Amino acid sequence: MISREKGLGGYNLIFCVLAAFLPLGSNIGVLFSWGVFPVLAVLITLYYTRSMRLEGVFVFLVIVILLSINYFITIQYIDYTIRVNKNICLALIGCFYFIVCFYSESFTLRNLNKAITVALVVNFIFFMLQFLMYYIGNFYLDYGQMTGGEGGRNFSNELFRASGIFSEPAEYCSAMICLVSIKYFIEKSLSRFSLLILITVMLSFSVIGLIQAIAFLFIANFRKIYKRPLNLILFCLICFTAFLIFKDYLFERYDLFILGQDGSNNTKIDTISFFIDNKSYLYGGAGLMGYDLYSMPLFFQGLYDLTFWGANVTIFGLILGLVINFAFFLFLLLNFNAKKIGIILICLLKINVMIYASYWFFIFSLIILARDKTINSSGH
Repeated sequence: MISREKGLGGYNLIFCVLAAFLPLGSNIGVLFSWGVFPVLAVLITLYYTRSMRLEGVFVFLVIVILLSINYFITIQYIDYTIRVNKNICLALIGCFYFIVCFYSESFTLRNLNKAITVALVVNFIFFMLQFLMYYIGNFYLDYGQMTGGEGGRNFSNELFRASGIFSEPAEYCSAMICLVSIKYFIEKSLSRFSLLILITVMLSFSVIGLIQAIAFLFIANFRKIYKRPLNLILFCLICFTAFLIFKDYLFERYDLFILGQDGSNNTKIDTISFFIDNKSYLYGGAGLMGYDLYSMPLFFQGLYDLTFWGANVTIFGLILGLVINFAFFLFLLLNFNAKKIGIILICLLKINVMIYASYWFFIFSLIILARDKTINSSGH
C-alpha cells in the first residue's frame, strides 16, 4: 500500500481538478471534462489506495438523500423533469469523483496544491493566447467553436473580453478566484503566480471579475494595508486606475441595467419576482432545473446566478434553503477566521451550482481545510 501511494504522485487530483476547470463548450470538451478526466481520476485513486475515509461515504449519502427529497418535491409541479433528471446525474457524478479523490487515504494538501497549480497554468496559457491573438493579431481564437461547439460569449458590443477555455469572462473569473483562494489557504501566502492570475481576471474586463479580484487583494493584504498608510494609498490608486480604465464599460452596464436591457442582471430580478408570485417554487424550490435557451423563459437564466446563498433558496425552496445557508455559515464561523471567511464569500458570489464540478471542488476543499489543524492554526 505504501509503495503504491508513493507512486500516485497526485496525478489523480490533477485529472480531478482539470475535469472541473477545463469546461470546453463542445462535445470534445464534454468528453474530457465529464468522461476521460473523471474516469482517470477515479481509476488511479482506486488503484493506488483501495481505501476511503468513512466520512466521505457518509457525506455522499447525505447529499444523495438531500437531492432525492428535493427531486420528489419539485417534480410535482415543474415542467422540465427531463432537464432535472440530467442535471441530478451531473451533480452526483461530480460529487462522486471528488469524494473518491478527496476522501482517499492517499489525499494530501501538497498534491491538491500541485493539481491547482497545473489547472492554473493550463488556463493561463489558454487565456493569454486568446487575449494576445485578438489584441495583437486581430484574430478571435474561439476554443469552443474550433472544436465544434457553439462558441464563446466574448463580446460586449465592440469590447472583446477574453475568457480562455471558458464560455464567458464571468465563468473564467469565478473559476480562477476559486482556485487562487484554495491555493492561498494552503500556502498561507499569495504567490507571484497567483497575482499574475488575478491580473488576467482583471484583463477579462468582467465587472464581477474586477470586483472579485480587487476585493480578494484587499482582504488578503488587509494587515499590510492597515499597518502602513502608504499601502492604503497605493491600493486606492490601483482601484482608481482600474475605475478609469473600465469607467466607460461600467457606466454602459449601469445604463443597460436601468433601462432593463442588461440580460445578466435584469434576469435576476425577474427570477426573484417569479418565485414570489409562484408559491410552489418559493417554498419547494425549482430543483436542479437549470436553464435552456431554446425551451425556457429568459428569466430562468437567473436561477443559478443569485450567489451561493440565493441558489440554495431557488434550488431547495425558502425553508430548506435557509436551513442549508444557516448550517453552512455556521460551518464557516466555526472553522475559519474573518479573513478567510471574507475570501470564501467572494468565491461564493459565483460558485453556487452543484451541477458544475467546480462547486464540489470548492465545497470539499473547504471541508478538508477545516479538518486540517496546521492550516487553521495560522492567524493568516
